[in-house]
Amino acid sequence: MSGCAGDVPGFCRAEPSHAVTRIERRSAIAGEPYANLLPMADHILRIGNVAVDGGFIMNPDGWRCRLGQPIDFEAVRREFEVPASIQLSEVHDTILDTLSWISIEGPGAHR
Repeated sequence: MSGCAGDVPGFCRAEPSHAVTRIERRSAIAGEPYANLLPMADHILRIGNVAVDGGFIMNPDGWRCRLGQPIDFEAVRREFEVPASIQLSEVHDTILDTLSWISIEGPGAHR
């Protein structure tokens, strides 16, 4: 994530004057390693996207939440302060937690 500015090193916030939710670097809930990504997934669903598999599911390569529509990255950036360890990739239509390898993926993730 380049071009991030803010008062907290390693975090990206698009609009400093807008109240945002800070995303934690790691899940604090045992058995739910994706819990730190739930606020973003919930927000994406609240603004009209759909979870193809009903939410986060375990795949052979790790936990994944597949979406039916492309991720609205602008909406994510407006609402969340994201640590540098979580990559927002518009090119790959994916939000990837590089510490846990858990992802939120739009349909463009597998093109």
